[in-house]
Amino acid sequence: MPTERAPITQIPQFDREPYYNPDDPYYLDYQLLDSSNNGIVVPQSEKELFAINVVANVTSPSGEQNSYTLRWDAVNQTFRADQPLLVPVEGTYRYSIIGTTRRHDGAPTVFTQNESQVFDQVYDVFKLENIEFTAQDVFPVRISTISPVVDDSVGNVHNTILGGWPLKELPLTIRVKLVDESGNTMINVSDILVAPDNSIRATLKYSPPPSPEGQGLVLPEQVSQPVTLVPDPDTQGEFIGTISDLSYVGSQTLVLDISSESLKPGFWVYDRSIEVPFTRTDCALCRTGTYYIILAIIIAILLVMIIYNIAIRTNKISGTLTFVDGSTNIAEFGLYSGVNFRKIKKRELDGYPQLMLKSMKAKNIGKKRRTAKQDDGATGAFYSDEQQGIRIDCVSSSGRKYSVDLNPKTPSVYSEETFAQMVYEPIE
Repeated sequence: MPTERAPITQIPQFDREPYYNPDDPYYLDYQLLDSSNNGIVVPQSEKELFAINVVANVTSPSGEQNSYTLRWDAVNQTFRADQPLLVPVEGTYRYSIIGTTRRHDGAPTVFTQNESQVFDQVYDVFKLENIEFTAQDVFPVRISTISPVVDDSVGNVHNTILGGWPLKELPLTIRVKLVDESGNTMINVSDILVAPDNSIRATLKYSPPPSPEGQGLVLPEQVSQPVTLVPDPDTQGEFIGTISDLSYVGSQTLVLDISSESLKPGFWVYDRSIEVPFTRTDCALCRTGTYYIILAIIIAILLVMIIYNIAIRTNKISGTLTFVDGSTNIAEFGLYSGVNFRKIKKRELDGYPQLMLKSMKAKNIGKKRRTAKQDDGATGAFYSDEQQGIRIDCVSSSGRKYSVDLNPKTPSVYSEETFAQMVYEPIE
């Protein structure tokens, strides 16, 4: 005499797809037990023609009907539905389970060897009707990320050089909360979670770009060690944690998991595993390459300064620049500056308005030249000397810019605005 296992009486109701608990889906099942033989399971017939076909028909509180085919599960020795039991609405569900097979009614008469024609009658091996169970309403919650959020750009992965060298890696701070269907924060998490400090787990993952040396070889996905988020002591209703073992600049994904076992009765979390794609970035001062560039620039500047200082101290200018009017000296300016140019600024020229100059810059020009042989005036002997001219870049009182090239000891008119002349007196 077959008997059935005790049916379900109450399960949580799920009003969103897939309309069942994805963590622990419930499957209708039925197990035949031989009551006359100490409850031994009656197995499915090995012969397909005599196999028991089991169908369950479920009627929801709203009147909607669903049929489930129960197939033989040899491992668990039971007939089990081929899909989870759907409970989209709250209330009382009714269902029936019917198992049928084939037989021959009446006296055995054989007219054919075709078994399906001989065993042509379908009959109920068992039939259970009006079995009830209740789908209990649950309060749905979900994980909502505060930081990072989807498509967020989060910085920085590295500290600046102020934190030391090489640049230190910075952990990724994760902040989430539980919200209801309207997005309202669930403040009293201890009323929802069995263990609030051990319920939400976070991992970080990213796919490295193909190796340039591996001819497009795809590198394996990198995944951080999971961390458990804990309630934030400073902000009620929020959870916080950090991941510090996977520092990567670029696109990556934060994975958040919460299991149904973490929830107290009456609560349920949809999307118990969510993925948050985002990007981690580094500012300019948080990149190692930036400091190598800065170092290269500093070295280049130092080299330029060294070369410049060597250059301006080669062939130093000296002597005197004299302004004359006829045989009268109007002004004199010493040219020695330790470098190969000498700037004569406005404040030096303010005392000589008759020069009609606002500023000047004197510098050596050309190569040293050998002067013609000259009589020394005392012995009648001739001598030669090397002399070098200078160039005076002038800015007149009216703002006009021009240049004058002066040969040593040779008076030269420098402007149509004055009768004064310039004379360059080199040091003998």
